[in-house]
Amino acid sequence: MPHVLVCGQEPVVNGLLLQVLSRQGYEVVLARDFEDALRELGNSTFRLLLLGIRGDIQEIKNFILRVRALHREMPLITMVDEDSLEVQKMIRKEKIFYHLVGPFEEEEIVAAVRGALSKP
Repeated sequence: MPHVLVCGQEPVVNGLLLQVLSRQGYEVVLARDFEDALRELGNSTFRLLLLGIRGDIQEIKNFILRVRALHREMPLITMVDEDSLEVQKMIRKEKIFYHLVGPFEEEEIVAAVRGALSKP
């Protein structure tokens, strides 16, 4: 089953994602922060990154650029508690596959992951 990397969420959301996706048969790895995520991406083959967006948008953009340098075609799913115009602009510019806005529903998470992983 495909490897999924989860980065940048609150521990409670990380636990939810791990539980939901593992139940669906996905191998899930949790990264503590951006540097941990980049190490994981360099050491393993992931097919998807779920990225929690919180904090400095420029830092997040820089992280996404570094991810794209390692895995150009890997789809990204972003997650935010509250959306903003600045985040929406970044989502469009960085060609994010799917953007989840809280509260997060299990069915939507699973559908987004399935859709991303069915991409050729």
